[in-house]
Amino acid sequence: MRVESIETLNALFFINFIALILRHRLLKIMLEKELLKKYTLKKLMLELGKIRKIILVNGKEVVSEITKNKEIY
Repeated sequence: MRVESIETLNALFFINFIALILRHRLLKIMLEKELLKKYTLKKLMLELGKIRKIILVNGKEVVSEITKNKEIY
């Protein structure tokens, strides 16, 4: 991988570090809830990626509907 500056490289390392922390936390939750029997980490992340938070004009926040396939907890 080629980067233009040391700052870019440091930012890349930082983002990867944060992603690793989040991935580990999600895996720990999956172990606690016994979700690894039903989902892989990749499949769960793909399902969670489909959920959206919508902010309406009046400022109200709405989370997109979770279908039966997405009902995880």
